[in-house]
Amino acid sequence: MSSLNVVVVGLEGSGKTLAMRQLRRTCTESMEHRRAVPMPRRTRSTTGVEIESFSCGSAELKVREVSSLFQLRWAKWIGKADVVVFVVDASDSNAAAAASTALLDVVAEAHQRAPCGLPVLVLLNKCERCASRGARARLRALLHLDLLQQQQQQQQQQVTVLDASAVTGEGFGDVAAWLEQTISVRPT
Repeated sequence: MSSLNVVVVGLEGSGKTLAMRQLRRTCTESMEHRRAVPMPRRTRSTTGVEIESFSCGSAELKVREVSSLFQLRWAKWIGKADVVVFVVDASDSNAAAAASTALLDVVAEAHQRAPCGLPVLVLLNKCERCASRGARARLRALLHLDLLQQQQQQQQQQVTVLDASAVTGEGFGDVAAWLEQTISVRPT
């Protein structure tokens, strides 16, 4: 069984803790039984680093959720990662500028860590709160996601954007599938 070190980062209130719990729940279900499962909303803000290990497909994941309080030290944790997940609160367009800046820093750091950069998943969380396509398109524009993905393709770095809801479980089957795909094509 291969192992994968995953670092989960994002701004305060983006839903990193609940996303990590939903990912664990989704990954531990068999492929045939994966479905969106609501999660209780009660969480406490992470003030350090939360570490969880669980299986996802044929790999053992070691997931480190790094608090936004450690944003200046995210590079240290990214340096120990095989994959980076950047969680964005898709319902908070007011925080989009700060999220965009942090995301660009994370992608740049991930790019320096491997010949083609570490794979980065941008998880647009809380998508149940911005149901309209127009709201999602505005968020993608505010975060410069299309431009970021084009630039990273030119540099051969994998940057993927997925919509999800840690509360409802929507989209986490896609997140688990992305991780499994990333594991399967990862150089050993």
